[in-house]
Amino acid sequence: MYRHCPLKKLTYISRPLMQDVQQSKAKTLVNNRTLAEQNLDLQPRLEHKKEQLTKRYNCLQENFESYQLRKSTLGNTSLDTLLALLQAEGAKIEEETENMADSFLDGDMTLDAFIDAYQSKRKLAHLRRVKIEKLQEMVLKGQRLPQASVPPSRSQDVSAAGSYLVDGSNGSSPVAQPRRSASTLPPGGRASPPQVSGYGSMSRDLSFIGAVRL
Repeated sequence: MYRHCPLKKLTYISRPLMQDVQQSKAKTLVNNRTLAEQNLDLQPRLEHKKEQLTKRYNCLQENFESYQLRKSTLGNTSLDTLLALLQAEGAKIEEETENMADSFLDGDMTLDAFIDAYQSKRKLAHLRRVKIEKLQEMVLKGQRLPQASVPPSRSQDVSAAGSYLVDGSNGSSPVAQPRRSASTLPPGGRASPPQVSGYGSMSRDLSFIGAVRL
């Protein structure tokens, strides 16, 4: 029948194959659409899990910091060493927030994810900055105490610092005395460490987050 019509014979044979390909294509499109809808439905849950993970990570960092402070207290570490460790952690969290802001500006993070993570990181950064300020005041107070009749030992200073910074058991904040001039410093003494103020940085963070929301 098709001996003298090879084109018709080829068309007759390829028609079922083309129908199968079209049906397979349509089925694949339907499956892809279904998967896309499922992914969109799971997006809020994914964002919630990410937020929980960020909070737990920050909690872990705080617990590790408390552990280091207690360990330093038990090891009779000097206040200067403890202050240096805490300042290093503060610089680390500052760098992490800067990298996070860069990632958001580059389009690597969504707005909601950035705001949640950034606020959590900045909160931790401000808490550490306050701890650094209090510890600096304790170092300064420890340098003034030799004028008193019964000066406490350095180990008592470390114990007080660890107790305050870990659980906030100290009811009153130590007040820093005015800085001594170079001529009144004791022999072999040194100037007090620079004070770090976190309030200006906090206002800048709030302004930045407000601008991002707009």
